[in-house]
Amino acid sequence: MSRPRFLESTREHPNDRLLRIGEGSIGGKGRGIGFLNVLLNKAQLTRHFPSTRVVVPKAAVICTREFEHFIDHNRLDRCMSWDDDDAITRAFLRIPLGPTLTTRLDALLAEWKHPIAVRSSSVNEDAAVTPLAGLYTTVLLPNRGGSREQRLRQLTAAVRIVWASTFHQSPKNALKNQGTLVSQERMAVVIHSMAGRIHGDFFYPRVAGVAQSLNFFPQGSLSPEDGIVNMVVGLGTRAVGGGHTVRFSPHRPGIRPELHSPGGLWRNSQSTFDAIDLRTVAMRLEGNGEQTLARLGLDVARRANMLDLAESTWDPREQSLSESPLAKGVPLLTFNRLLAHDGFPLPAILEELLDRAREGLGAPADMEFTADFRKIGPRIRGEVALVQLRRQPKSSHAERVKIADVPKARTLLRSLSCLGNADMILHGPILYIPPLALDPGTSRVLAEEVSRINHYLRQQGESCLLLGPGRWGTVNPALGIPVTYHQISEARVIAEYCTPEMRVAASQGSHFFQNIAAGHVLYFGIDPTAGDVLNREWLDSAPVRPVSIDSRIRLIDPPAPLRIQVDGASRRGVVFLQGTVAPGDGRLCPPAIP
Repeated sequence: MSRPRFLESTREHPNDRLLRIGEGSIGGKGRGIGFLNVLLNKAQLTRHFPSTRVVVPKAAVICTREFEHFIDHNRLDRCMSWDDDDAITRAFLRIPLGPTLTTRLDALLAEWKHPIAVRSSSVNEDAAVTPLAGLYTTVLLPNRGGSREQRLRQLTAAVRIVWASTFHQSPKNALKNQGTLVSQERMAVVIHSMAGRIHGDFFYPRVAGVAQSLNFFPQGSLSPEDGIVNMVVGLGTRAVGGGHTVRFSPHRPGIRPELHSPGGLWRNSQSTFDAIDLRTVAMRLEGNGEQTLARLGLDVARRANMLDLAESTWDPREQSLSESPLAKGVPLLTFNRLLAHDGFPLPAILEELLDRAREGLGAPADMEFTADFRKIGPRIRGEVALVQLRRQPKSSHAERVKIADVPKARTLLRSLSCLGNADMILHGPILYIPPLALDPGTSRVLAEEVSRINHYLRQQGESCLLLGPGRWGTVNPALGIPVTYHQISEARVIAEYCTPEMRVAASQGSHFFQNIAAGHVLYFGIDPTAGDVLNREWLDSAPVRPVSIDSRIRLIDPPAPLRIQVDGASRRGVVFLQGTVAPGDGRLCPPAIP
């Protein structure tokens, strides 16, 4: 029996593994997967890396005409003006898919009996100007065990959940800020086979991560062009969500300054990982893209022998790391044996792929991947799977900005790790989270209050400078404030600062970071121990606007406009108060020039 025509490869590239369902556009992710197929067909990487297989997992794309038909036929365009994401998703889930599309998806499941990812691929997604990274919903499905009917029910629900996220608040606000109407957005859906292995009731790859051509914040002797990789054990949800990651340059993987202070590395090391829970195959999906995921301790991966090339041993008494299997101490995720030796050439493969992708795209590349490897006799064999490719947002610095030499009394922030390029005046307030306010148990409460104040500022027509400890937009509440891009949409400047208790590197591989870069939001990374300035004395004592119901959050109205300067070429920046300072007491006088 021949395969249905809609499961045939695309006509343009008959050797690729991207299958089309329906008519219309394949969207941004679809274009990225198609480009990856072409790249691998030309690269012939097996000549350079004979022990490693580099693949693009087989994928199918539901083209945009299916979305348009579903919206028009069921009059779901009314959801465009709704502001309740859950209500929007419920409205989509109440209406079944049409019989033709359902039959085609059933035929797909007859061939695919492996965990799958159902991902958005809008026409604006992964574009150079509007990447919309992580703003739409992704659903990961077990697609194993259970009945065919149960697997089909989950898949058809996942498609509608992704479609519904087109009208959610985060992408709508991102499109609005970038000058695009949500009514012009159309959604394709990519369904692709996932790389990894089954371990009992769970499925996950050995490692996953994000590789980027440019490193915005290089350390030591690294340069921006050396690139950066953020890598985790298990599913890549932690890497793109701003969680704990291992960071290295694919060009120079041996340069890792954080290894010189293993105590700090231990405090900021990954301790849990994400996996697909295969027992959820019969679960009815209700809109939460995380329903099928399980958060597991690293001991689970350790018992499955998935950390043999990932862990070192830290001796707290000697403050030293050891790679010896006989060493006594605390296991610490470093990937030293993987990165510092030639057993599995992951850094070299990623470097080669980034170089080829950058050449083909004509721009720096951002690539999501998974990798698996195992020791067979004296050799290590492995597989690297490429799951997404986009242009990496790059701050423009065609014109140099001269950073002013401002008196200390007027300086609020000064940083050597900025992103963007601007010399601007901000007339809005400062939304400030003091360091003692952050607690892992209450950080989600803080995120909701920040969202409420953000909504208030939107109604007032005001923009703000957002300042807080740790990471903004992290998936891990222990690392910072877990806001979404939509919840801080009125911020024109975002600043993260370190404290002695919380020293967290900027998660530039995260979806959140990609969107603030693409949205031309200025970014400041503040580390006082590196010479940066954070004027806590002024921030902690300045009068606040009485709008927050949480006393820990300070909405400060500066007595004068804020001058914000960022030089993209040097990554230096400063925020200071426009005006003059009264001699002797440091108080701010009325500004000389409005």
